[in-house]
Amino acid sequence: MDDRIGTIELRGKRALVVDDEESVLKFVTEALALDGLEVVACSGFSEAVEAARRNEFDFLITDLRLTDGNGIDLVKKLQEVRPGVPSIIMTGFGTLENAREAIKEGVCDFVLKPFDRNELITSVNNVLQRQILSEENAALKRLAGLFEASKAISAIVDVLKLPHLVLGSALSQTDGARGFVLLMDGEENQPKLASAVGWSDEEVEAARDKLAKHPIAEAALQGKLMLISRDAAHPLAQVKTLERVDPIPAKFILPMGDGEELIMLPLKSHKRMLGALALTKNGKAATFTRGDLQILTILARHSGVALENSQLFADLQESYVATFKSLVMLMEARDPSTHGHSQRVTMICDELTQEMNLSEDRALTLHYAATLHDIGKFAISEFILNKKEVLNDEDWEQIYKHPEIAYRVLEPIRFLADAREIILRHHERGDGSGYPGGLTFKDLTLADNILIVADMFDAMNADRAYRSHMRPDEIMEILEGESGSRLESNVVAVLQKLFREQRLPARR
Repeated sequence: MDDRIGTIELRGKRALVVDDEESVLKFVTEALALDGLEVVACSGFSEAVEAARRNEFDFLITDLRLTDGNGIDLVKKLQEVRPGVPSIIMTGFGTLENAREAIKEGVCDFVLKPFDRNELITSVNNVLQRQILSEENAALKRLAGLFEASKAISAIVDVLKLPHLVLGSALSQTDGARGFVLLMDGEENQPKLASAVGWSDEEVEAARDKLAKHPIAEAALQGKLMLISRDAAHPLAQVKTLERVDPIPAKFILPMGDGEELIMLPLKSHKRMLGALALTKNGKAATFTRGDLQILTILARHSGVALENSQLFADLQESYVATFKSLVMLMEARDPSTHGHSQRVTMICDELTQEMNLSEDRALTLHYAATLHDIGKFAISEFILNKKEVLNDEDWEQIYKHPEIAYRVLEPIRFLADAREIILRHHERGDGSGYPGGLTFKDLTLADNILIVADMFDAMNADRAYRSHMRPDEIMEILEGESGSRLESNVVAVLQKLFREQRLPARR
C-alpha cells in the first residue's frame, strides 16, 4: 500500500487521539495505524493532558465534547504543554458558533461524525501540509533575521558595543525575556559582566561580582550547554550536549520568576573560551525549543568569531596609541617644561568625563584625544619650544599650526577619526578668539570643551620655559573670569569641584 497521501509522509508521525466513546477511539486509532502512524489514545481531558506532558506528538485529534471537559479547552491547554502542535476537532454537533470559537483558539480543521477513513486521512494530510508550510515560512523569517543579525555582529569591531548587539540579537531571534553576556577580561583572564537586559540596575550591580562564580556560569565557561528548568520533559531534554538543572537547588544570582527558565551557551573561538551568553524565557507557554537552540548555536558561533576579531582590533588600537604615546614622550623630552603634560591632561579629562557622565565610547574617544592632543608639536622647532624669552609673532605662528599638523598626522588612523576632530579644536575658545578655526560655543561639543579646559588648567599649573607656574588662586580666578565667555561654564564648575576635592593630578 502507498503510505504517502499527497506530499506528506505519514509513517512515523505520532498522533494524540482523545474521545470518550470507545468505538470511535478504536476506529480512529486503527485508521491512522494503517498509514503507519503511532497513536497515543486517551478517553478524557485529564488523561490527554498527562499524556501530552509525557510524550511528544505531531498533531491532536479530539472530540468536541468529553465527559470531563471540552475539546476546545483541551486544545488551549495543550498549547501550553506543546506549543504549536496542530489540532483537529471531531464532532457530531457542528455549528457555526462552534466553528468560530475553534478557529479563534487555533483549531486547524473539523471532521463531522460520522466520517470514514478517507475523510479522516484527508483532514490529517491537509493539517500537516499547512503545518509544514507554516513552519517553513517561520523558518525563512528566522533565517532572514538570523542572517541580518549575523551580518551586523560581524561588522562590529568595537569591543564595548559588541556584547550589547549579541545579546539584543539573541533576545530578538528567540523571543527571550531577558539575558546577559559574560566576557573574559583580556588582562586578568577572568569573566566579567559585559551586558545585561531585563533586570534593574540595582539587581545587576548586586550580582556583578558573583555572577561568573555561580556553578551554572562556571560550567558554561568550561564549554557546557546549560539549562535551568523545572520541566523534566522539556523539549531540549533529549539534547545530549545539554545539561538540565532544576531551578530549586540551582537558585540563580540574578532574580528569576516562577516558571522562568534560563539557557546558557559558551562563546568561544576555535582557539579559546571568550565568555558565555545567557537568555531566559518566562511564562507557561514560553519554552526554549530546538529551533531556538539552533538559532542560538549559530549566533554564538558567529559572535565568538566577532569577539575574537574585535579583541584583536582593540589590541591593534592599543598598539597604535602606545606608539603615538612614545612619540609624545619623545616630543616632551625636547621641551622639559612640558614633561608629563599630556599624561596629566588625560587624567584630568578622565576625571571630568566620569563626573559629567559621558558615554563610554565618547569617553574613550576623548581619552585618545587628550593623550595625543599635542603630537603636532613634533613639527615645531625645538628652539621655539625651549625659548626662555616671550614668544614673538613668528613663534606663535608656528605654535598655532600644531593642531592642524596633528590632524593631518592622524588622518590615516581610522579609529582615531573622532579623536582627531577633538584634537583639532583643543585651542578654540567659546567667543571665537581661539585657533585654528575661530569657532564658538555653538560649534564645540562637550568633549571639545572638556579638553580645552583641562589643557588650559594644566598649562597654567605647570612651569614653562618662559614663565613659572601660576598660584592655584590665580588659576581659579582666570577660569572663573572666562567661564561662560571663552570657556564652557559647566566644565569649569566641575573642574573647580575636582580641584577642591584634590582629585586633579599634582604639578610635576
